[in-house]
Amino acid sequence: MPLHALRPDGTLRAEAAVRRDLAPRREIAESWRRSVESGLRPDRFEVPLRHDVDRDARLVRAASPVIDRLATDVAGAAIAVLLTDEDGTVLDRRAPDPSMRATLDRIRLAPGFVYGEGAVGTNAIGTALAARADVAVHGDEHFADQLVTMSCAAALLHDPTTGRVAGVLDLTCARDQGSPLMLPLVRRAAREVEARLLEDLRPGVERQVSGDDRRITDAERRVAVRAAAGMTNRQIAEVLFVSPYTVDSHLRSVFRKLGINSRVDLARRADELGPAR
Repeated sequence: MPLHALRPDGTLRAEAAVRRDLAPRREIAESWRRSVESGLRPDRFEVPLRHDVDRDARLVRAASPVIDRLATDVAGAAIAVLLTDEDGTVLDRRAPDPSMRATLDRIRLAPGFVYGEGAVGTNAIGTALAARADVAVHGDEHFADQLVTMSCAAALLHDPTTGRVAGVLDLTCARDQGSPLMLPLVRRAAREVEARLLEDLRPGVERQVSGDDRRITDAERRVAVRAAAGMTNRQIAEVLFVSPYTVDSHLRSVFRKLGINSRVDLARRADELGPAR
């Protein structure tokens, strides 16, 4: 029996491929098989949550400006930008569109949750890590029923010191918003992250600390001035139409760049931030 003819209760979920009378792409077929061998079922969707995520890790710091810029570039398209570690644990995300944030929260695609292939089946993040290759996964190519309404494209991030995979940069959107341009776009951004990781390793760079490393971005400033004025993370998130996870990430970055440890210190240095915009 050909792979695309297998039914959900017979090992693989491939109804869409059967309806189209098409075999799945090789990388997708292999991922479905790995998902089944991991004991997963399409109708069961449980996303593991880790509580020990280091959201101030070197990878997060290097990727943050790139993620901010990429999120701005795709802001009009309701596309989310996500960063994960080498296990598929989400470290950071940007989702300017409120409906997309709600969708991501519903499918637990948020910081701390693990999107490895062995946890949730075929998806761009987990499948890129499992196959050690950049990949796009669209609609019915996802293994879990909960994810078939999504499209995503993921590019691997490599640590320049070891050459090993350090994580994944991902673009995710609704299935009907998916585009072939997502994969080359996220690949280009991934190379920028790797370049920043490399710069961080060069002698004297961290200590000269490049202007880019010390410069507070516009997105960070919008969060910081409101935090300095006494707003909570949730209030800031509602005003700026971002998630509380994003607010927290920006504040961590601002604290690091200013060399401070608290909102009290931030309030004292509010004049350095300029007016809210």
